[in-house]
Amino acid sequence: LKRKNTEIKMPVLKFIFVGKLIPRKGIDILISALKFLEKNYVNWEFLIVGDGELKNELLINCEEESRIQYIENISDAAIMKSKFDDSHILFLPSYFDGWGAVVNEALSSCCSLLLSENVYAGVALLVNGQNGFNFNPDKIDELYSIIQKYFLVP
Repeated sequence: LKRKNTEIKMPVLKFIFVGKLIPRKGIDILISALKFLEKNYVNWEFLIVGDGELKNELLINCEEESRIQYIENISDAAIMKSKFDDSHILFLPSYFDGWGAVVNEALSSCCSLLLSENVYAGVALLVNGQNGFNFNPDKIDELYSIIQKYFLVP
């Protein structure tokens, strides 16, 4: 693994979600997090990569927000790697997720992990408070508090 230079202050904090747009992936939580970001911060961007039955609901909730980019799917591994390399935080709010391979991909690009405690790859790969944070997907205020940590100036 390589380290990103954390001495350089990024003008924009870049989040990424990669996965199926289905209920168990916590798309309702994703929408809530996006609305929280819209309401409270200006210096962020969010890339959503995926497709599924909740695509239209997600897009309707995000259509007027220019800081949110949606890409249906990326099949080229090099392009996907470049998207992770350009991101700071992998956000995975799943109600259940076995071994999410995107967690490994994000770590290989030095992304911080912001994972539901139900993402089981996080049990092995996330050191809470060091390479990211986990949260209870049933406690949205807990998620909001963690998101705020990313915007605090040390």
